[in-house]
Order: sequence, then structure tokens, then C-alpha cells
Amino acid sequence: MTTLTFLGTGGAMSLSRTHSTVLVGERYLLDCSPTSVAQLKRAGLRPDCVEAVFLSHFHADHTFGLPFLLLERAFKHVVERPLVVVGPPGMARYGAQLVEMAFPGIGERILAESRVKWVEVRDGADGLVRESANGPVLAWEAVSVEHCSLPSFGYRLLQNDTLLAYSGDTGLCEGLFRLADGVDALVVEMNCWERSFPGHMNREDVRSLLRRTTARRVILTHIDDEPDAQVAGAEMAAELQRVDVRAGARLAA
Repeated sequence: MTTLTFLGTGGAMSLSRTHSTVLVGERYLLDCSPTSVAQLKRAGLRPDCVEAVFLSHFHADHTFGLPFLLLERAFKHVVERPLVVVGPPGMARYGAQLVEMAFPGIGERILAESRVKWVEVRDGADGLVRESANGPVLAWEAVSVEHCSLPSFGYRLLQNDTLLAYSGDTGLCEGLFRLADGVDALVVEMNCWERSFPGHMNREDVRSLLRRTTARRVILTHIDDEPDAQVAGAEMAAELQRVDVRAGARLAA
């Protein structure tokens, strides 16, 4: 079993929800929104519990929390292990520029003391994150998806025999179907309800996905402020909600 904590479930312009970020277990962040560090604390967790961050693409609502996470590691906590930051090509340069822009004059110190290990991905890239020398392992694979003509990735994650998928921002595309194939839970964006927005999903797109996907559960996040309505066959994530995902389990009818 793996627990997902939805630190935020909103899109870039949502008022009623904080920016979308998901915590896997208590160690792995899926994206790092501007509100993610504050939400970690509201969930009763210390930011230095995070051992890896998986960034889907270089938009502000998915990455601008990274300087604050690194600041906490550098100045508030003794960090024993590097923070692995996985992301699109150019991740190391983008991350360093982001930290320096956020905290001019101390960016290099933050990067050094927070002990970052950058991992840049391509479609099909995979790897492992080990919690300790002999501890459990998180296995991951990056899958290219389509969003705003920008290098964008979803991730398949295997932990405790539970297979998860996270889309990041995407429209309907073959990469999304490949990402979702056979997983125990797919966390997918639904930025819009009725309207369409390039590189994002609306309710009809989600219904099309549900007709094709072999994912056992589909959980919706990255939701804007249009009127809420349920989508049959999918679950709506709520702020600071914890969801237990079990291998082989399906959403109850």
C-alpha cells in the first residue's frame, strides 16, 4: 500500500484550491508548487522529509516552490542525504537560475547546503531512489506527454508493489494512455470543466480517457474554479486529503 497526500489540487489561477502538488508516502513530491512547503507543514510534515522531487515541466505553478524547499533544507534542518530532483532536459540550469532569482546573493550557498542531485530525463528514462543504504526503493519511469509545446513528462512510480502514474499537465495524447497503462492509480489533471484550454484536460477529455484506460483508479487534480461536478468512474482530490492506494484494488462502484 502507498499513501498519497494531496498538498494542493488547484490550477495556476485557482482561488478555492492551492496549487497542485502530490506527496507519495512521506518522501516523494510530484511537482513542487509555490504553496507546497507551507502545505507540507499544514499536513504535519517537515520539508526535509522529502528525498526526491519529480518535476513535470517548467511552469511556475509546478516549480516555484523549489527554492523554498531548498532554503528549508539549507538553513533549518540538518540534511543527511541529497535531494534528488528529476525533471526535463535543462533541469540543472533551470533549477540553479530559479534559486538565484528567488534568493539573489545566496543561491549558490542554498544549492550547496541543500545537497541537490539533478536528474534530467527523456521519454522512457528510468531510475531508482533508495531511502537508505539498505532501505526500500522507489522505481520510476518518465513518459513524454503533450503540454504547450514544452518538454513535459508524466511519471510511473513503483513503491511497495503499488504502481502509480502522475500526468502533470497534459492534453489527451498517446503518451497519457501509455503512462496510465495497468497502474493501480492514475493522478491526472482536469484543469477545466466545460471549456477547453490548450494542453489541458476537461471533463469530456477525462471521460474519453476513462473509456480507454486500464488504470484501476483515476484521481483528478489541478482543478480550476469552474463549478464542481463529479465525473463517473473518477475521484476528485481534496486539499490535504490522504488516499491509500493498494496494489490490485479498484475504485468501489
